[in-house]
Amino acid sequence: MRAYAQDYDEGRYREDIRYIKSQYLPMSIEILSYVEEQCDMMEYDGSMMFDEFPDKTGIDKIVKAIYEKAKYLENMYQPVMEEDEDIEMNGHCTSCRGQESWLENLICVILLNEMNFRRRRYFKRRGRR
Repeated sequence: MRAYAQDYDEGRYREDIRYIKSQYLPMSIEILSYVEEQCDMMEYDGSMMFDEFPDKTGIDKIVKAIYEKAKYLENMYQPVMEEDEDIEMNGHCTSCRGQESWLENLICVILLNEMNFRRRRYFKRRGRR
């Protein structure tokens, strides 16, 4: 296992990322395209994406922007409700715990994952870890 870690270079890491992304389900792949488009626009020196501690408010703003492009998916895919879950009056499940929608939750997870990958690459190029 130790030898593998030493041989795990940047090229291998990128190949692993591509492979993992290829395993996403169709809806997640569609969301990923919006996330990657947004991250491409934010990939510059001084971007909040590369701040030491990216601002939660900024991340929420990005999630909302992506949601506006992908919100049609919300009606195409409905989460399966557990027996003890309730649907609130606005049609969202209570397990979303105050979030606007399950779709925004998923967008946020995919966005943070993509930001993590790009931050690693960005800091590695600049000699920071």
